[in-house]
Amino acid sequence: MALREFLEHQRAGAPEGGPRSKITAWKAAVSALNARFKNILGKFAQLRLIDWSVLRDHAGIRYNADALTIEFDENVITLEPNAIEPEAGILGRASLNCGVREIHLDCGLDGELWRYHWVIPHDPASAELSDEAIERLVEELLKSTAK
Repeated sequence: MALREFLEHQRAGAPEGGPRSKITAWKAAVSALNARFKNILGKFAQLRLIDWSVLRDHAGIRYNADALTIEFDENVITLEPNAIEPEAGILGRASLNCGVREIHLDCGLDGELWRYHWVIPHDPASAELSDEAIERLVEELLKSTAK
């Protein structure tokens, strides 16, 4: 079997809704989330926004996903994807971290609706990740490490 035939056979054998399609949907959702953060926070000249990529694994398939660092003076917040389908009913989970404080951002199965909840300090209540919530969460994380 020639390489072309092998590749076409492999592509044709990928089931719809399988791991690769979930990875594609998750990467699109994460990219949209990062773009949203950059759009909202980009108006603050004091913040430095740095794009980067993180290597993840889902069902034995490695993939790169978008991540974002938000810097203000010595404070660093990272926004990065964690996992695809860590729980039933969500497409995936990303985290927003600053020091020991952590917020989980859960993406709905539609790939568009994001909800958040605090992990450290623990608060199981979740809320929709609105534009105002993004600003508020970044402010709270920065205040927690301010000198």
